[in-house]
Amino acid sequence: MPFQYSCFISYRHANYKAPYIEWIVEALKEELDQWVDQGVYQDTDLRGGMLFNPELASALCHSVCMISLYSPKYFRRDHTYCAREYMAMVELEQHRRKFLTDPKEQSKGLVIFVAVRGFNLIPSEIRKERECYNFEPYTMKGNMRRNPKFKEQVRNIGEYIFERCKAFDSVASQHDLCEGCHGFNLPSEDKIQSLLDSLMPWKAQSLWEAD
Repeated sequence: MPFQYSCFISYRHANYKAPYIEWIVEALKEELDQWVDQGVYQDTDLRGGMLFNPELASALCHSVCMISLYSPKYFRRDHTYCAREYMAMVELEQHRRKFLTDPKEQSKGLVIFVAVRGFNLIPSEIRKERECYNFEPYTMKGNMRRNPKFKEQVRNIGEYIFERCKAFDSVASQHDLCEGCHGFNLPSEDKIQSLLDSLMPWKAQSLWEAD
C-alpha cells in the first residue's frame, strides 16, 4: 500500500487555538501541494494525554515524514502524546531506511522540527541529527505569511519532504513500506520513559513541566 500522506503534523494541542499554528500548517499544505500528490495529516481532535485514536497511529504510519511543531512543552511526562508520536516515527524511520540503497538518503531523517517557541530548548541530540527550523520570529508577527524568509523556509521544508517522498517512491515497487499500518500502535507509556529521560535533563524538568 502506498503512502497516503507526505507528512504528519505533530503538535501540542494546548497550542491548537494559536493562530500561527493554522498559518504554518496552511503554508506547508500549500507548498507541498506544489511538490507531491500525498496530502498532509493534521489531527484536530483535542486529546487527553492517555487517549489515542487508532486512526491517528495509522495516519502516522502512512506518512513519509513528520513535522514536529515544537514548544518547550512538547516533551511532557503528564501529556506524552507528542513524545509517543516522535518515538513512533523514529522507529518507522529506522525500519524504512533499510530499504534505501543510497547511503546519502539513508542518512536523511524523516522528522523535521519547527520551533514555534524555544528553539534553543530543542534537545541537542535532536538538533545535531535533524532538520530544525526556528519559526518563533515569524509567529510574533501577524503578517508572517508575507515574510520572505518564512516563505523561503517553508519552501525548503517542502523540497526536503519531496526528496524523501521521491526516495521511497523508488523502492515502492519492490517493498510495501506501509505493511501493517492498519494495526500500527504508538509506543506505550512505559516505553516512552527512557526517551523522556534522555531528552529532558533533570535540571530543566521543573521548567519544562510547569503549566
